[in-house]
Amino acid sequence: MADTRRFLACQLIALLCSGACTPAAVCPPTRPETPATVATSPTVAPTTTRRTGAPSSPIPGWFVSGSGPTSYSVGLDPAVKHGGNAAARIGATAEPPGDQFATLMQTTAPGEYLGKRVKFSAFMKTRDVANRAALWMRIDGPNKKMLGFDNMARRPIAGTTEWVEYAVVLDVPTDAVSVNFGILLVGAGTAWLDDAQLEIVDDTVAVTGGRETNEHPTNLGFEL
Repeated sequence: MADTRRFLACQLIALLCSGACTPAAVCPPTRPETPATVATSPTVAPTTTRRTGAPSSPIPGWFVSGSGPTSYSVGLDPAVKHGGNAAARIGATAEPPGDQFATLMQTTAPGEYLGKRVKFSAFMKTRDVANRAALWMRIDGPNKKMLGFDNMARRPIAGTTEWVEYAVVLDVPTDAVSVNFGILLVGAGTAWLDDAQLEIVDDTVAVTGGRETNEHPTNLGFEL
């Protein structure tokens, strides 16, 4: 199971940044087998299942991955929140290279989502994000095949922003084996996540992932 999670996490590196990550990016830490202790401080004791030096998550149910997680801290922030008692915070603790990123994420069995259209939404707030922050979701199938993916590559969040609700929407095929989702931060800055939801929606809600399709052949002479 740990090897499978490490393989999936390595695949995420190449996909999450859509060109922002380099092939030399290292494999991110695997998901801890036991929940971490809740804490408002991003500094927690390392676990035995993660790569040496990589931060573990103090938020039960969530874990940290990415191409440069050692340059980031993750924690609960009771002072900056959209609702409830606290929000999740991910922020650069050093000056990471522009193509380095970290993600606070979950992986869940498809269960009730099989054959359905699913929306992952959350409120996000950012401060001094130099590259971009985003929500993301990925659907995996048998043999590690990616069945759907969106990381808001064409609608990134940058700079300093107030609380805004964002969403990514994907179809979950009947042969899906996992649904992966989270918040992504590339480069320097800080981002907050709160009031997240993963829900089934009907076909009137458009899918946000996938490649754009032209209505007819375009620019075949490469003159545009």
